Amino acid sequence: MSTGEILKQLAVIIEKQQILSVQQQILFAALTCEKMYPTYEAFVKENKWGDEKLLQLILVSLYEVVHTEKIDQEELQSQKKDIDTIIPDTGDFPYSITSYAIDTCFAFYDTLELLSTLDIQSLSNVSTHSINMIDMFVSEVLNLDSTDLLSEKKILANNYMVAEMARQLTLITELSAIQSIDIAQIQRLRRINESYLTFDISLIKKRNNP
Repeated sequence: MSTGEILKQLAVIIEKQQILSVQQQILFAALTCEKMYPTYEAFVKENKWGDEKLLQLILVSLYEVVHTEKIDQEELQSQKKDIDTIIPDTGDFPYSITSYAIDTCFAFYDTLELLSTLDIQSLSNVSTHSINMIDMFVSEVLNLDSTDLLSEKKILANNYMVAEMARQLTLITELSAIQSIDIAQIQRLRRINESYLTFDISLIKKRNNP
């Protein structure tokens, strides 16, 4: 993760998250997991390892929790253990796409942790994983040098990072205005979530880690 201005903008997002109810926090996290999910799916297809269906099932259960407001703690603990078994190791898969898959798993794990503890720090972690993923992607695609003093400005100005910051802020605004979350509202927010620019995963497939 870059420092400076990116962290400042992330801090603004995290501060705004404080106004969300627990139900709204869970929905924000689920939407972010759904946005990140394709990177793990791409990793599995490329490496023939992992279980994208597990994350799909967890995502379905997250939306169900938002709708019913019922949390099964036993199931959550089981899901967290399951995620631990599908997190790839960069030593076994020395490609940059592996790091994206790891970030996605961490986002799902922290979302389950949010449900377990209701600690908003877990929601902050989910936002951080997503922004970190975009940071990595832009740095890699633009082939930025970490010693370049302008690298952070280039990342912030990139369409992918602009879109991700806007996506998170928009979701917070939309969620905070909802009095009661029903299936129609969930679907509407999923459409908004999907409308934001998603990076081209093919650009990171099979690139070796440095």
